[in-house]
Amino acid sequence: MSSSRVKSLIFSFASAGLVVITTLFLWQGLKTQETKYLKETAQEELVKFEGLISTELIKTLNTVEQVAERWNIRGGIPQMEWNADARAQIDVFTGMEAMFLLDRSMSLRWLVASDDLEISLEKFQKIIALKIDVLKTVSTEKKESIVESFLFNDTQVLWVLSPIYLDNQFDGFLVAFSRMESFLDFILLGIMRNDFSLSVLQDEEVIYGSRYQDIEFVENWSFVKQITLLDLKWTLSLVPNKIFFEKESSPLPILIICFGTVTGILIFVVIFFAIESRSQSIEIKSKNDLLNNSVSELKKITEELNAISRTDPLTLLSNRRGVLEKCNNEQLRLRRYDIAYSMILCDLDFFKKVNDENGHDAGDYILVNVAKILKGSVRSIDDVSRWGGEEFLIILPESGLGGAKKVGEKIRASIESSVFNFAGKELKITMSLGVVCHSNKENNFEELIKIADEFLYKAKESGRNIVIDE
Repeated sequence: MSSSRVKSLIFSFASAGLVVITTLFLWQGLKTQETKYLKETAQEELVKFEGLISTELIKTLNTVEQVAERWNIRGGIPQMEWNADARAQIDVFTGMEAMFLLDRSMSLRWLVASDDLEISLEKFQKIIALKIDVLKTVSTEKKESIVESFLFNDTQVLWVLSPIYLDNQFDGFLVAFSRMESFLDFILLGIMRNDFSLSVLQDEEVIYGSRYQDIEFVENWSFVKQITLLDLKWTLSLVPNKIFFEKESSPLPILIICFGTVTGILIFVVIFFAIESRSQSIEIKSKNDLLNNSVSELKKITEELNAISRTDPLTLLSNRRGVLEKCNNEQLRLRRYDIAYSMILCDLDFFKKVNDENGHDAGDYILVNVAKILKGSVRSIDDVSRWGGEEFLIILPESGLGGAKKVGEKIRASIESSVFNFAGKELKITMSLGVVCHSNKENNFEELIKIADEFLYKAKESGRNIVIDE
């Protein structure tokens, strides 16, 4: 073999080696970009599922609390009206399969269930017996609504409980019930892609798995997110399958390998890769921006829903949940900085008579305007809330007993002198108030509320339309 031919072979091998090395570098770069894009796509799906589940849970909780609030305000609801209301809620929130009412002895009183729910009355009673300790704890400690998921007869179930009150006395529970599979199917099946498998875990046990369990999955690709939704702590696990990679993956790496061995097409491949790489970078940036916008929007919606869950829908004051957070903050300030605070528990006198004689619309009108009077009678740092029914609770930070009593007397006089014009009628009403100051670090705010309630009761017993602070 001539030396010139040897040189040609050496040059050919060197050129081929250079092309192969260059091709491998290009292929690796594209695979890195593609892997990043695939992971961001999967993570975006996981965030979307979290937002959907969170929104539906909060909607269900708000629905139950609104029905319970109507019960509290009206002092009970006739069974026929309650059945119609419960049926309407089940029809609207098709993830909710049943609503039932427990009386104060934890016995099943009324039940409305969807046609698809195949659980007998006896099984509902067994569920109540299973959770009797939870029910008693919520009722005795006057806790707010709770959301709970638990296992019953090999079936994971979800229920939302909201306590109801009659004349400020515990009167039972309003409960929304659903099988976990039905609840999450309602949320996810319409938007769930067939190239992912989504699982929901509670205490490391799978409580829900999507329908696409029989498709071959790709190893070492899974995305896990720990979430806390109301009272529930879940783990979301998202696993893409081969369909996902077939749909989302780019054919460019194979093309580069195939055409990279041909020296004449090398320039074409490089230019094509550069253009495609830039295009994919723009697309990835666009999807990143979309993901960031989705996360920001989800955060905004979550904040709005949290604000709604802490606001009374009629008076727009803080509700019981919101004011208890304020009480807890003031208790922490007392223990840390030795700063006392005061509390006024108010109750409209003979409010039921106003409702009975003039209708609930008149009662609602008075509640709204009384709320405005209360807000106008206190400082901007004070917190006015609707405690329940016709009761209001006012928190006065950095205020002693004397100052709090002056505020209470100011409120009492303002209510007494006010005339509420409704539907051509001039309505008047008075208010009784219990005032208490909290300066003892060892006591908690629940004890303070109890004392204020005792003073309010004393004001009622003393003829009403009076402020009591001892």
